[in-house]
Amino acid sequence: MNTDSQADLRKETVKEHFTDNAAYWDELYNEDFAVNRFYSHEIKSRKEVVFDLYEKNTNGKPIKAIDVGCGAGHYVSELKKRGVNIFGSDISKKMIEVTKFNNTKEQLNTDKFLCADCQSLPFSDNSFDVVFCIGVLSYVSDELAIFKELKRIVKKDGLIIFNVPNLLKLRNVLDPYYYIFKFWSYAGIKIKKLFTGKELVVKVLDASTMDAPQNRYSIKQILNFLSKAGLKSMDIKGYAYGPLRFWRKDILPDLQAVKLSSGIEKLANLRLLRFINKFAVGWVFTSRVLN
Repeated sequence: MNTDSQADLRKETVKEHFTDNAAYWDELYNEDFAVNRFYSHEIKSRKEVVFDLYEKNTNGKPIKAIDVGCGAGHYVSELKKRGVNIFGSDISKKMIEVTKFNNTKEQLNTDKFLCADCQSLPFSDNSFDVVFCIGVLSYVSDELAIFKELKRIVKKDGLIIFNVPNLLKLRNVLDPYYYIFKFWSYAGIKIKKLFTGKELVVKVLDASTMDAPQNRYSIKQILNFLSKAGLKSMDIKGYAYGPLRFWRKDILPDLQAVKLSSGIEKLANLRLLRFINKFAVGWVFTSRVLN
């Protein structure tokens, strides 16, 4: 199977996953009732970081924005409440329908929400002040193409806010399973890069997200992608820590794991302990177009 065919197959797999599991992804934002309580906490923590960085970089000014990969529309709802002229896109038509349903009370213009591939968005160049791309990049086959497309639709002085999962998250670093069984796959990727010169990414099936195929990254990899796309990283902030595991089994019950993660998140905000961010479940980045 050639590279294009593999990319198309992966894209269809991701589309089917989110179409078939739309209710699950919608429920995750309700931490009290979610099936996977720690993953729900992770989603909540990520959202808090996203909006902290959004406020820091926009100062609450009126803007036109798009949520690329809007999913169930929870970011859309929050942005609408903040007076943002918000648009949305998602590869799954079902998720667009959920977004529209969840935002009925917000009186959204439903024409602003489109089923579209994030690699080829139906918007003009320089259309948006802020582009959100949350929970998307871990599912794609060509990160550089996505960054170039986000750069195309954002204004020259605009902002792109996105996240990626961490390859060396705390639960992996402390679990001997990964040193015994995963080390060689990671080492193989490094060796391939020496011969090919390409920025290769670890791809896994993650049971915490219902076995959707996902990528894992290092900060250096993301900075390389941004540089090649003509973008500059402005902020990098981690979110969530855990759940701690031994031999791929959770050590603590969900509620205790959430409390531990919340405590570590507070420590990671202290100036002297910011290195803890390196072991977060994932990071939120902000970036701008290079002059």
